[in-house]
Amino acid sequence: LHNNNKLKNYIILDGCLLLSKYFTNNKIISIGLLSSKDIILPIFHNQFTTNYFYNAQALSITYLFSLANTSQQKFFKIIQPQYNNQRYYLLEILAHRNAKQRLIHTFLILMKLYGTISNKKFEINLNISYEILSSITGSNKNTISILIQKLIKREIIIYSKNKIIVNSIVDLIEF
Repeated sequence: LHNNNKLKNYIILDGCLLLSKYFTNNKIISIGLLSSKDIILPIFHNQFTTNYFYNAQALSITYLFSLANTSQQKFFKIIQPQYNNQRYYLLEILAHRNAKQRLIHTFLILMKLYGTISNKKFEINLNISYEILSSITGSNKNTISILIQKLIKREIIIYSKNKIIVNSIVDLIEF
């Protein structure tokens, strides 16, 4: 998403996007986890005074539909009942005091949005690295790595870059 596109809306037809704000001091804040049927409204207000930019990172194969503001009223009149602007804002994750609780909350949100049940286990088929998890949780990569290794050792999760399998939601919550 580029500021030359400030007059466009985007509708996510399928997939998952992590919307983040990158600051010039190298700080990153993840502000939204968007999925199918979410709408990204223009976010580029005054491009001359900003010390940040937005980044939309696909966590799975994602298809976007671009719509100029001039056409949006007609389009939304037809599509409105099917599409919503519901987003999972990631600020609620940051309300937790420690990184462990933030990581658990992140897994629960990902399970709700993208989890499928297979053999009594939740599978999250997204491309999520430790770096992305650290950005979402507001923790550093080493802390996330240590926590995930503990979850793996206790056989609560199976983790790979392209898939996370939660063996027991109860054990995850009690971790």
